[in-house]
Parts: sequence; structure tokens; C-alpha cells
Amino acid sequence: MLDPRRALPVLVLLGAGLASCRKPAPLMQPVVVLLPSEATLSCGHGLRFVPQLSGGSAYPVTWRVVEAGGGAVAPDGTYTAPASPGLYSLQAWESGPRRAQGLARIRVVPRPDGTIRVPDYVRVGARGLRAEVPPQEGSTYRWSITGGTLSPPLDGPAVTFEAGVVPHVVLRCRVTNVAGDSVDSSMDIETSPEPQVKIRPERVVLSTGEGFKFGIELSGRLEAPLCWRVVGEGGGAIDQAGGYQAPGTPGTFHVETSVPPGKSGSQAEVRVVERPRGRIECPGDPVAGATGMKACVPGQADMSYRWKVTGGSILLGQGEPCLRFSVGPGPTLSLVCLVTNAAGASLELTRTLPVRLPDTGPVQAPTP
Repeated sequence: MLDPRRALPVLVLLGAGLASCRKPAPLMQPVVVLLPSEATLSCGHGLRFVPQLSGGSAYPVTWRVVEAGGGAVAPDGTYTAPASPGLYSLQAWESGPRRAQGLARIRVVPRPDGTIRVPDYVRVGARGLRAEVPPQEGSTYRWSITGGTLSPPLDGPAVTFEAGVVPHVVLRCRVTNVAGDSVDSSMDIETSPEPQVKIRPERVVLSTGEGFKFGIELSGRLEAPLCWRVVGEGGGAIDQAGGYQAPGTPGTFHVETSVPPGKSGSQAEVRVVERPRGRIECPGDPVAGATGMKACVPGQADMSYRWKVTGGSILLGQGEPCLRFSVGPGPTLSLVCLVTNAAGASLELTRTLPVRLPDTGPVQAPTP
């Protein structure tokens, strides 16, 4: 039987032997965990990352952006995104002997762009108009309007709207990108009234075959070129710039312009008159001292006549197509008639006649 006094040292030794056979517990590897581990930022925006150190490390942390041009990071972990969108990595490591590391992933996206684009010209009451902002992937859009009506959908980068009968329409759009940054944009659109056109001049007198350029008096703004036409047949021709060509026959005609599409415009009256024509007729040979001699030019409607006699005197008919005159002593008589129509076109007719003495034979006539 074992002596208890001897057994105690043996148990102690056995216990010590067993204790020496156990493996020591491994020490935990320090780890750096960055919070947040993933982030989405707009270009140029900043965010502070917080390191969490495990394993009992108490050494300071060093920071760097892995990719070139991927932004900047301050010693306190504040990261500033670059101007260029992309995917970047932020690294942190502790400066102790084990150099534990941590990594965060950062997605940099463009800032929200709320630049509203609309048509250059918005007419009062116009429909089917389009407004838009630059589309950005993942962004959301919220449109509103004052002074008009929006047509669904209203949650995209483009929207269709109708202008009211008001002097101004105000469009608004809130753009929010995937980083959660928002921008509110608005545009005040001055509407234009329904265009009104008047032809100038409203009346014109032209000679047959004469050309004329009509003008317009415009209020409002045209969305398309004016449409010109001659009303009826035989009234001449007009081009789409208002250039008119009178016909070869006299008459009263009308030209018209209208505002497309097919809206009322304006008319102008064109009175076409004959051109002056003919020659001076003087029956008989003028005799020195004779009175009551007669000279005529063709009578035409809407003409004025201005006579001049050299070598004699006007008795009657100034302003008429036929003239009564007396003859001077000679040796020649000159008749001039300036014929002017209502359009202002003139023709000067002249005739020179030899004057014979009383009771003498014919005198050789000079060349007319």
C-alpha cells in the first residue's frame, strides 16, 4: 500500500508533467477594419473613414489611396474624391511590427447636373414641348411646372410639357444621384404671343411687268417662314421672300401672306397700270403766227401729261393728252410731252417741226 506521504509529491510531479505538455494559445493577428467598408461619393465630396483595430494593437494608422489620381486622404482618415468618376481603394495600416492592414472600396460618381434645356422659342399655348437635363446613370428626377402642364412620366431626365396662356412658364427639376446628393434647378421661360403679320405697304401701284419687294410688320416670333401667294389668276407672281412681279395686263390684284401652319395672315392690294407709250402727232405743217394748232399723244388711263412748247405758246390742254398751241416766227417748233403713269413711270416724247412762212411753199423738215 502506497504511503500517503510519498504519494503527494508524485501527484505534484505528474501534474507538472501534464501541464508542460499543453500548447500555448496563439496570439490574435491584428486587423484594421475601416468603417464604412464601402462608400459612394460625388466627385469632389469628402467622407471620414474610421479605423477599428483588433488584436489589441495601439499603434497609429497610416493612410493612402491605392490608385493614382483616385483622390486624397488626410491623416485623420478624411477622404476627398477626385474630379473624375471611377472605382478607387482606400488603404490603412498600423505602424507596429505586424503592420495590420484594412481596405475600403469607394465608388465616385458625377455630381448631379440639373442644367435644364428647353426649345429656343416657346409660344403661348404651345403643346408637345420638350425639356431635359443631362441623363446620369442611377439618378432620380422630380419635375414640376408653374404656368403650364406636364405630361407623365415625370421621373426621367426628359419631360413633355404644354405652355399656358401666360407670359412666363417656370420649369423645376430636382436631380439626385446615387450618392444621395441633390441639386434643384429652375428655368424661367418667357413665352411669345401668337405671331401677327401685316404686309407693308398695304397698297401699291406698279407698272405692267414691274417688280416690287413687299415687307412685313411682325409682332411675336415666327416658327417657320411665311407663306406668300397671289390671290386669283393672272395677278402676277410672288416668291417666298415677298418679291412680286406684276403681270403684263393692267388691273387690281391682291397678294397674301399667312403664318404657317395655315393661320391667318395679311393681304395687300396691287394696282397695275399701263406704261406710258406712243408719239406726238401734229396734223399739218405749222405756219408762222398760226393759232389753234393741235398736237396729241395717245390717251391712257391714270396718266398725267406735262407739255412744253419751244418756238410757240400753249393755249389750252396743259395736263391733257391733246394740246392747243400757237406758232412763233420759226424757223422750228419743238413739242415735248412728259407722260407719267400712276406708278411714277415716265416717258418723255419730243417732236421738232419746221415752221413755214405764210403763203410760201413747204420747208425742208429737220430730222425728228
